[in-house]
Amino acid sequence: MNENQGRRYEAAMHKIQSAIAYALANGDEMASPKHLRVGVNSAMASDKAVAAILIEKGICTREEYVAAVVKAAEEEAQQTEALIRERLGLPGSITFV
Repeated sequence: MNENQGRRYEAAMHKIQSAIAYALANGDEMASPKHLRVGVNSAMASDKAVAAILIEKGICTREEYVAAVVKAAEEEAQQTEALIRERLGLPGSITFV
């Protein structure tokens, strides 16, 4: 992962973290610790398996995989932000960092 990708990925993950923290602080049950932990563990296992297969078979390089992960993190951050705004009735001008 190059420095720019690292910054982008970190920013996207922090945005997701901030949105979920806001939901938790406002009593939203979609973000219960158990729910989140199970989701994280299952996603990590699946992601690791898919990446290993693709790279081992030469379908993509590690660099291409990292670029796709960064892009997906940014998309997930935008979707999480929109979901939290919708669930909590926040205006579209509210963003998380």
